[in-house]
Amino acid sequence: MKGISYALTFCMGAIVGGTSVYIYKKYKNNKIDWSEIEEPEEPEIEKEEEKEDQEEDEEEFHNPVLDETEEDKYQRLSESLYTPKTLPVEPYLINENQYYHSRTDHDKEHLFYFEEDGTLANDDVIVDDIDYTIGVKNLYYFGTDVLEDPDIMYVRNERHGTDYEVSCEHMRYEDKYPQA
Repeated sequence: MKGISYALTFCMGAIVGGTSVYIYKKYKNNKIDWSEIEEPEEPEIEKEEEKEDQEEDEEEFHNPVLDETEEDKYQRLSESLYTPKTLPVEPYLINENQYYHSRTDHDKEHLFYFEEDGTLANDDVIVDDIDYTIGVKNLYYFGTDVLEDPDIMYVRNERHGTDYEVSCEHMRYEDKYPQA
């Protein structure tokens, strides 16, 4: 009897040891895909308790970034992209949402930039100093992917306290206002 129990013990040890070596060699040679090994499912009771715990934690801690809508996220990100950290001396680009909804203390003015002759005008009145009003460097953004509409840009001038909506007209000033 003792001989049989020793033989069974020896066989069991050989099987366990052989299997261990086999798994070790496959793991070492990266032949086992560990992502295919499934984790055992937890009982439903524990999952419900975890959900209740999470809900309690959410009630205690409110994170406004997680609750924001896509529009709020766009607004927050676009403001961080378009708005400088300090108030600049030069005019700078803003987006359409900032033009209509932020800085209500700023005046709003619509200007036309006549591309063919480089004239900036407010209806039939020519603006003399383009650089001081909207910044000459901002004119280079017309027709680029930086702007939401390639023919309209929004510029904030902190010195004037004015936000400008500038439309690009693909003509000369004299063609639109011949008598001026």
